[in-house]
Amino acid sequence: MHRARVDVEDVRAAAERVLAVGFRDRDAHLANGHPPRYVVGGTPSCLAAVVMAELGVSVQALRRLDRAEAKTPIELSDSRDPLLR
Repeated sequence: MHRARVDVEDVRAAAERVLAVGFRDRDAHLANGHPPRYVVGGTPSCLAAVVMAELGVSVQALRRLDRAEAKTPIELSDSRDPLLR
């Protein structure tokens, strides 16, 4: 259910849905000393990525963000990706 724009209430509702099904507290990839990534092993890895996927963002778009954001940590607000504009 991808929409052109989402608002704070959409994000809050998506996060509540994700957390209600028991999302783990830590990103295992990050916890093991790797740089933060949205997608690991073909699936959304961190809470932000899982919430974005719940809002309809594709895994391919999340991978594109990973490739575009070579710096650590990932700063969504600095991204030039059209997905985030």
